[in-house]
Amino acid sequence: MVVAYQGHMHLRIPISATQLALPKQYLCTKLTLESVTELVTLVKQCEVLCQSHPVKSGNASPRHSKK
Repeated sequence: MVVAYQGHMHLRIPISATQLALPKQYLCTKLTLESVTELVTLVKQCEVLCQSHPVKSGNASPRHSKK
């Protein structure tokens, strides 16, 4: 696409850099349905192992004293 700039210059801008480009209708991925299903299964298994509210260990850090 060629665009006139300040009357005497012409700029060449790729269509893909403008709003005139067609939007992509799909998302490309290298993951298969089988691999995504396996990943979701593994995540569900890890939810049991990872506590959402872990127990605190050790003493709390000392607070800074006021000056």
